Amino acid sequence: MCEDQPSRLATATAAPPYEQTNLVPPATADDPLLHALKPPWRAPLTHTTHDLVPTLSLWGVWTACKDLSLPDGNEDAWVWVDVAQRAAVFDGATESFAARRWVSILTQAWEQDSAIDLEALQRQYGDAVAAMSLSWAQEDAVRRGSFSTLASIQAAPGGLYARCVGDSAILLVKDGRIVEAYPSLDPADYSSVPDALGSSSEHLNRGHSLLEACSWTIPVAPGDIDMVVLATDAVAAWLLQGNRNHTNELLAATLEIDDRAHWEHMVASERGAGRMKADDSTVLILEFKVES
Repeated sequence: MCEDQPSRLATATAAPPYEQTNLVPPATADDPLLHALKPPWRAPLTHTTHDLVPTLSLWGVWTACKDLSLPDGNEDAWVWVDVAQRAAVFDGATESFAARRWVSILTQAWEQDSAIDLEALQRQYGDAVAAMSLSWAQEDAVRRGSFSTLASIQAAPGGLYARCVGDSAILLVKDGRIVEAYPSLDPADYSSVPDALGSSSEHLNRGHSLLEACSWTIPVAPGDIDMVVLATDAVAAWLLQGNRNHTNELLAATLEIDDRAHWEHMVASERGAGRMKADDSTVLILEFKVES
């Protein structure tokens, strides 16, 4: 947890450099991705304009459980690997069996190697639950599988290598405002059942399709952005609600967070006011620099 961060909120001075068109049109009937992705989102086709590698540094990372009185029930997880200049957030599906265990397996593996060996991780999960004493109902739930979304970025020549499976989000920020978001800039798009990586071998082919279709390089030129935010769906939708004006007051308040208690207090207040969904709520904030 990155605590006691000084206040470094930028002042909005420039218009967004991005066209807000990251949502990809639905796949055509003969597109194999039509059967692999629901809703039909895939990484946009992009190209980089330079080979400079950006520098990322951790500003802060905060997480709060859907039930603040039961922090051990949090099914979100995050990773920041400074030496490798990469970060990720995971969001386990509450409705699935042992989602925290599946998220833990994914997180620990990703921290060691971001190239996800889904088949090996599914075997690891299977071995872990096989060692449990399960009821017949739990065994049936295991067969249905556990699920997790993923949003990750890594510094790469020309920008950021990204993965965005499901509705955990990658938000690009310039001068205190979100200028682009994946998978969507529309807060309403974070309220449906998302695609996710499954723990069962029955989900292996779909998982491979998702990892391939939802991986790409986000091109970022010097001066385009100054921060990258990774957020699970409840926080992503909330932050995007504040993006209607030239400055984003919700993002500004988030950048002022200095410890976990402060984050939990704000989350509780926003949930109570009906502005944030009562769900596990994780945000990871990175400063972004690229020198020409």
